[in-house]
Amino acid sequence: MEFVNGLFFKEKHENSPSFVLGKLSIKRKDLIEWLQNRQEDWINCDILTSKKTGNPFIKVDDYKKESKQQSASEQNNTTEDTDDLLF
Repeated sequence: MEFVNGLFFKEKHENSPSFVLGKLSIKRKDLIEWLQNRQEDWINCDILTSKKTGNPFIKVDDYKKESKQQSASEQNNTTEDTDDLLF
């Protein structure tokens, strides 16, 4: 699990209006340094709640979609394997 260095989410204060979700805090120097070590144009993040403490945290969403070419080639491999079946 990779955390976003220099980026913090805080839950809204109990007296905040209903349209407020929370606060995002940025430690500029740390976030810039972290971003300079990344190559992606877009970095998706998830805001989660710690199971241990209940505190919110931000982690990098590292889910990678399967490419269309890859899934097509996997399907071709599957059909080739079934061509030898007798039924």
